[in-house]
Amino acid sequence: MSLASQLDRYLAVRRSLGYDLRTSERVLRRFIRFADDTGAKHVDPDLFLRWDASQPIAGSSTRSARLGMVRLFALWLSSVDPWADMFDLLRPDRCHGTQDQRSAGAGYRRP
Repeated sequence: MSLASQLDRYLAVRRSLGYDLRTSERVLRRFIRFADDTGAKHVDPDLFLRWDASQPIAGSSTRSARLGMVRLFALWLSSVDPWADMFDLLRPDRCHGTQDQRSAGAGYRRP
């Protein structure tokens, strides 16, 4: 099943639970369009980072919101696609920020 059809299923399930996903849908559709354009078959941290870098310059809160939306989709997707993995994006050495921003998260330890 394509990522676009998986996104349709994801949005339908979340909406049936009462979530308003207008913003998430716009962001996720752009992400899936990027994935399709690059030939990606699975959602992973590198795909997200490439997509995020291709987006217009944004503040940290916008980038964080994008990450949250894609991570939730990837978590849902992991129930049907074992290759979908966004957990590595929590690692401080994976972020795009400056060295000072990366060291601010250096105390984080994965369970």
